[in-house]
Amino acid sequence: APRQTKRMLLNRRVWRALCKAPSAPKCTMYWDGSCELCKLEVGHYKKANKAGEVNFVDVSTISDEEAKTIGLDKSKALGRLHVKDETTGNIETGARAFRHVWRSLPRWWILDKLSSIPGVEWLAEKSYTWFAPRRAKLAKPINEWKKGIVMDFTMEMPNTPVPTAFRALTDPNKLPQYTPIKVSQRNDQPKQKPEQLAIPFPLTVGQCIAYTMVLPKWRIPLKWDSRVTNFEENVRMEYEQAKGPYKLFRHNHEFSARDGGGSIMKEHLVYNLRGGLIGHVVMKPIVSRWLKSIYKQREELIRKADAACAL
Repeated sequence: APRQTKRMLLNRRVWRALCKAPSAPKCTMYWDGSCELCKLEVGHYKKANKAGEVNFVDVSTISDEEAKTIGLDKSKALGRLHVKDETTGNIETGARAFRHVWRSLPRWWILDKLSSIPGVEWLAEKSYTWFAPRRAKLAKPINEWKKGIVMDFTMEMPNTPVPTAFRALTDPNKLPQYTPIKVSQRNDQPKQKPEQLAIPFPLTVGQCIAYTMVLPKWRIPLKWDSRVTNFEENVRMEYEQAKGPYKLFRHNHEFSARDGGGSIMKEHLVYNLRGGLIGHVVMKPIVSRWLKSIYKQREELIRKADAACAL
């Protein structure tokens, strides 16, 4: 028992020593708040910054003039981490800036000690120089996972007026003519079985529609329910998934007159996949390619119908 007590006390002392950062000058960290990877990292720093030894300034929220008064070039500060020593006023960038922050925070100061090993800071600087300009590309999966994948389509129909195009491309009853999707109406409660009846048109906000698509290669039926969220006849129609395979699926159609006659349809699609970040990374190439193939097939059919004035 006495040995166990001594070990426990020793472990506590070691842990407290690790948690307590050595005395370091107060500093200000200038970071890019528009970078998702930076947000994750700075979030960990803020949790450890209980004593307030580090001030955090999001450079993306300040103007060029404000940056100049601080002594920064905003474009450069957005490209690389900058840290200002409040005692001396010196500004450091790159690996040295990280080391300054680390030595000011509990537990993180260990990284500063490791960086003092010959060659480690040089390697960290080279790694950061490679990483910094590629942050946006590397953070793209995280951005899409949080905010959704965006797809935009624009189609011109020179021979079809807006009212005709709007009715042809927003009426669910006509959807199977241009896509491999079957539709049926549901009542307001999606759990009820769909009624195999013609869907009343014009649509109304809150109206629920059931979709069924058979995946071409595997012959697996894919079903989901969508609810109309916005409907302005001959102007726009928007719906979103109420129940189905996607975590988020929002589809917006907007129609306008085309110069020289005809109409233009602009579509804005936002969707997100289930399975967290891993599911997003794995499934995005498959789902994105599948959706693009559907829209390409639909575009060809619509162009043929528009050319024949039969839309």
